[in-house]
Amino acid sequence: MNDAFIAQLVAEWNAARTRGGDEALEAVCTAIFLEDVFDLTLTDEQLQPAFLTETSALQTALQLQGRD
Repeated sequence: MNDAFIAQLVAEWNAARTRGGDEALEAVCTAIFLEDVFDLTLTDEQLQPAFLTETSALQTALQLQGRD
């Protein structure tokens, strides 16, 4: 996957998300998205609402996995 395609997928994910609900549930949904779409395995430290509810965190998770 190239950078432009990754950015497009992340932008589409952000546009489709429902915000303002349960942060823990939103984090789990984001984790599933990352693991399914990008074939990532997130660490326990990454499975935190503060990490997974921000757009920058998606980019960080991809960079940590060498997929930016």
